[in-house]
Amino acid sequence: MVGPSFKTQGGISSVLKIYHDNYKSSLKLNFIPSYLGKNRAADFIYFAQAAVRVFINCILHKNAVFHIHSSIKGSYLRKSILANICMAFKRKVVFHIHSGNFDRFVEGAKPGKREKIIGLLNKVDRVVALSNGWYNYFSTIVPANRLLTIYNPCFTVDKEYKRRTNSKVNILFIGRLGERKGIYDLMEAVKKIRDRNFELRLYGDGDNEAIKDIVNKNNLNNRVVVNDWVPHTKIGQIYETADILVLPSYAEGLPMSVLEAIGKGLPVVSTDVGGIPEAVFNGRNGFIIKPGDIDALAEKMRILIDNPALREEMGRNSLAIASERFSVEKIGQQLEELYRTVNYKIVKQSEAQLNA
Repeated sequence: MVGPSFKTQGGISSVLKIYHDNYKSSLKLNFIPSYLGKNRAADFIYFAQAAVRVFINCILHKNAVFHIHSSIKGSYLRKSILANICMAFKRKVVFHIHSGNFDRFVEGAKPGKREKIIGLLNKVDRVVALSNGWYNYFSTIVPANRLLTIYNPCFTVDKEYKRRTNSKVNILFIGRLGERKGIYDLMEAVKKIRDRNFELRLYGDGDNEAIKDIVNKNNLNNRVVVNDWVPHTKIGQIYETADILVLPSYAEGLPMSVLEAIGKGLPVVSTDVGGIPEAVFNGRNGFIIKPGDIDALAEKMRILIDNPALREEMGRNSLAIASERFSVEKIGQQLEELYRTVNYKIVKQSEAQLNA
């Protein structure tokens, strides 16, 4: 299992932490961190160490499956190098793509680079997409027999719905505070409903100071609280006190904040990008809007703020959807089947050699 360190901030590290906590023993996972995100020197050391560990494991374990988690740009470059090392030793490679902009990354690349990216995806043994929507895109450049969908797992799935009793409606945003996540649209929407009884709590990194300036200049201090990034160990507590999750993104893979929220029985207001419509069903467990539609964003937030019965109904539906689609048990079974399928020929070859 190759990907960023658990110490990094972001969705991939969150997914890997869940894999580690739930599947390490049962699936015999060995984690190789390839990126830290602190500075270039540390990142170079992490990558160099990862390359050495991948090389050694290729030599020592001929039946190993290398499950490589990638985003775009530098992440893809690093992971493509590691994947090529594995394939040079004829080892099995699963290439798991998490970015919400991978289509733009491919289509916007120069012809030679685009050909290399598509070439790599056609050489690895499996490409994993985060949703059926992303599967449809990758099916245009990768054969169906090398492609499959595995949703991100949700570690926060509650066994039963917990009714909220906050004096103010607590609206939650978790993610990078920037344009791609729609944070500036969210601030404009807040201005439109500032007369309602709510508090918007932002957790993340990015444009924190710019958002604080907007809050101060528009006298929104009684409506918006800007917080830093939340460690994995504290994330569950944040959702416990929330009533609604909002994520007005312009591009996504399958955001962990949405999965974590529905696993805690929250209604969600989000956009029809990436895998979000496969977790949030418009009118059932939240509302889906178009990216950039500030009026719709404000209106859907207002509806949920004003209607506690609807929040509960949608929250219960969220919990049912999380249990059915995104539980760690279900995703664990899919991973086990993936490794068994990818490794089947190697195992059979080994058995044949032993019986010869």
